[in-house]
Amino acid sequence: MLLNIYKFFYFVFFIFFSNFTLANSLSVFINSGLNPTSFECPKSASIKKFQTIVADPKFPPTDDDIDFLLKDTSTTLSGSEIIIPDLINKLITPSIAFWGDSHLSAGFFSDRLIDIFGLTKSDVTPKFIPPTMGRIGVNLPITKYCQFGSWNFEYSFRSSSDTIFSPSLVKLNSRKEGSFLWLDFRNDTKSFDTLNKLDILLGPTDSDTSIRISLNDGSFEVINLSASLTNQVLSINSDKSFSIFKISLLSGELSINGFIPHYSKISKLNLDLFALPGATIKGFTNNLLFTLPLEYDVAIFAFGTNEGNDTNFNASTYSNELHRSLTIFKKINPNSICILIGPPDRGVLISKNFRAQKRKIPRDYFLKYSKIHNEISKIQKASAEKFNCFFWDWQSAMGGVGGSYRWFKSDPRLMSKDLIHLTKSGYQLSSDLFEKDLKLKQKLGF
Repeated sequence: MLLNIYKFFYFVFFIFFSNFTLANSLSVFINSGLNPTSFECPKSASIKKFQTIVADPKFPPTDDDIDFLLKDTSTTLSGSEIIIPDLINKLITPSIAFWGDSHLSAGFFSDRLIDIFGLTKSDVTPKFIPPTMGRIGVNLPITKYCQFGSWNFEYSFRSSSDTIFSPSLVKLNSRKEGSFLWLDFRNDTKSFDTLNKLDILLGPTDSDTSIRISLNDGSFEVINLSASLTNQVLSINSDKSFSIFKISLLSGELSINGFIPHYSKISKLNLDLFALPGATIKGFTNNLLFTLPLEYDVAIFAFGTNEGNDTNFNASTYSNELHRSLTIFKKINPNSICILIGPPDRGVLISKNFRAQKRKIPRDYFLKYSKIHNEISKIQKASAEKFNCFFWDWQSAMGGVGGSYRWFKSDPRLMSKDLIHLTKSGYQLSSDLFEKDLKLKQKLGF
C-alpha cells in the first residue's frame, strides 16, 4: 500500500516538475551596474552565531585508557578497489553531488578530492547553491556573502510535513522587512562577469511578497511576487554578465530554496555540496518533491553519525528509512552512479565528574558508538547492493572498530578532541583513501 502511494506521488510530481520552469517561472530583466571595485558588507550586516552550552565538560580518554581498550582490537584497513563504471567518454563537464552531515559540510573532504583531480577551485562550479548563508560549519562555493535581518532555516530532516524542498534539503526564510542577502558569485577574485543568468528557487508563502534586487551594485529593481504562484523559479537576466547579487525583502515573506547559477565560462567539474551539521538520511523521505531536473553523474551519500547517536539504535527502523530514501532518489536520478559512505568511527568522551569517581570504565563503554557505526555500515553495504549502488566503508578505512582512538593518538592528529569529528588532516586523509579505492579521477577522465 505504501509503495503504491509513493508511485502515485511520484507520477503527480513528475508531471508537475516536467513543466516546472514553464508554469512556475517568472523572468525579469535587470540592468547590471558598472563593475564594482570591491564587495564589502555594511557594518549592520551580521551572521547568526550558534551558542554552545557545556554543562559538564568532557575529555578524551587517557593514553592508558586507549591502550587498554585497543589491546584486543584488531586493525582492519580498507584497500579493495571498488569498480564503478567508466565515465570518461560520456561527459563534457562531469558532475558530482555530495549529501551528508557535518563530516562533509566544511568541505575538507570534497576540497581534497578537487586537489587529487588536479583542479583548482576556479576550475569547479556548482550546479545548485544551497541557501545555507549564515549556517555555521557549512562551506559555500561563493567568494563571500553579507546577511542582515531575521533569517531562519527549515530543514527537511526535521520536517514532519510534506513541505517542498530543493535538492539541498534546506530553505532560508524571512518575514522581517529590510532583511537582505548579498552574494558574491566570483570563483576567482578578479573579474565581476561570473554569471550570465541566475535562477532563484522560491518556496511557497502565505502572502504576496515584494522584494528588490540589484546586480553589480546597479540600481535596485522592485519585484512583486504572488502567493498564488507557489514554488516558482525567479529568473534574473541582465544586459551583461554579473557577479554581485543583492536581494532584500520589502514586504511579505521570502522563502529561498536555493540558487541555480548560469556561468559565463564552462568549468571542468560541477560539484555540489549538500551537507549539513545534524543531517540524517531522513531528509529524503520528507522531500517528496525532489524532482527538480538536476541529475548528477555521481551522487555520494555520507550519513550515519547522527542516526547512530542514539544508544538505543534500532537497526530495522534505520534500514527501512534508508530503503525509502534510496527508493525516492533512484526514481528521480536513475542514471546517477550512487555511492554510500558509511559513518567514520566514533569514540567516547569521559565527563569530568565520572572521571573524578575513579571507577573502572568498562571496555564496551568506550566502543559503544563504534559498534553502532559498524552496524550502520553493514546495513548501508547491504542496501547499496540492493539498490545497485556502491559502498565505501569509512570506519574500516580508519582501522575498524576503535579506529577513532588510533587516529586521535596519531601524529599529526587525525581525530578531533570530541572524538566524533576528524581534524582537517583526518578528512584529507580519508579523501585520499576514498580516491584510492574508487579511482574517481581516472573514471571521470582527469
